[in-house]
Amino acid sequence: TRSYIKTIPATEPVIISAASLWTGKRFREKRKWIWSDFALDSGGFVALNKWGDYPFSPDDYLTLIERMKPSWAASMDYPCEPDIARGTRLSIDDRITATVENTIYLFERSDLIMPVLQGYTAVEYERCWKLLSSKMRVRRLAIGSVCKRQSTREIATLCWKLRQFLPPIPIHGFGVKLRALAFPETWALFSSIDTNAWEFYHRAKYWPKSRDFGKKFNDREAFMEYFNKVAVLKNKPRQLCLVNQWADYLPLD
Repeated sequence: TRSYIKTIPATEPVIISAASLWTGKRFREKRKWIWSDFALDSGGFVALNKWGDYPFSPDDYLTLIERMKPSWAASMDYPCEPDIARGTRLSIDDRITATVENTIYLFERSDLIMPVLQGYTAVEYERCWKLLSSKMRVRRLAIGSVCKRQSTREIATLCWKLRQFLPPIPIHGFGVKLRALAFPETWALFSSIDTNAWEFYHRAKYWPKSRDFGKKFNDREAFMEYFNKVAVLKNKPRQLCLVNQWADYLPLD
């Protein structure tokens, strides 16, 4: 976080991972943030990969939320990427159920909680949605298990299918790649996103296939380079055509 203070301007909103603040026994005390607008993420991907489950309880997380006072806090979800299969014994169904149970528990105790939809295929996300929406009124939502997908066309296809059953509410996307935002299907689904992919620009000189190969960006320059590319995409229209050109690219069911 200390390096991010020198990298990300104070005017930009950021997301802090609760898992990164966990010392093994408690959460580290809040540091002096320069950002007036920040959200809190539970850090489920790191938690499941590193510990097999969350090392802290929902009540611990609520205490952290109360102490840090973020703009919003993502629920303690259970990511469903295939990579996590090695880190936890929970099945996809178990993770979806645990995600919904945590969301309801936290939502009833804090109005800052952002419900998170989990799954990996479109059918799994829809199962999670039906379970979640049957137990609470969802006014806003975040989509989990997006950032580790390597195919941007796959992300666009998933976004198209999610829009078929999700209501027109504010939706946040975790870890959405820049190239995925080039697809109107992706832009049309999300009202906000976060990403840490700007760090790859700092490493661009090590990536022969990168258009920026050989450039030596420092962290601040890498962030601004990525920021400017996102700004260009933000001005593109979000209008969808009637038929998704990638609908049959990859089966997500």
